[in-house]
Amino acid sequence: MMRKVLSFLVKHPIWSNVILYGTIGFGLISLFQMRYSFFPEIQSGIITIQVAFPGASPQEVEEGVILKIEENLEGIEDIERITSVSRENFGTVNVEAVYGVNIDRVLADRRFGGQHQITRQNHSHTSSQDQL
Repeated sequence: MMRKVLSFLVKHPIWSNVILYGTIGFGLISLFQMRYSFFPEIQSGIITIQVAFPGASPQEVEEGVILKIEENLEGIEDIERITSVSRENFGTVNVEAVYGVNIDRVLADRRFGGQHQITRQNHSHTSSQDQL
C-alpha cells in the first residue's frame, strides 16, 4: 500500500506539493484559531497568612501570633493541612484546603483579629490579596 502511494507521488510530484502546502495551510489556520493563555487562572486550595512582628524572636512570633492563628483555624471544615514557619520579625501560616472546595468560602468561615494579610495564591503566579 505504501509503495503504491510513494510511486504515485514520485510520478506526480505536484500532488506531493499539494499535500505539503495543504498540511501547512491547515496547521496555520488551526494555530490562529487555537485558544491560549499565558497566565491561565487556576483555582488553588492554598491560603497563606503572613504576619509581621517587628523586634520579635522566632519563639515570640510562634507563641504570640502563629499558635493563636492555628488555634483559630482548627475548627474550620474542609482544611486538609496547616503548616507554619516562624522567623525573626515574621511568621507565615499555610493552610491547604481539601481539593475542589471553594477557597473563598473557607476564607469567609473565619475572621481573624488584628491586621493579618491573607493571600490566595494561584499557580499562574498571579495572586489576589484580601485583608481580613
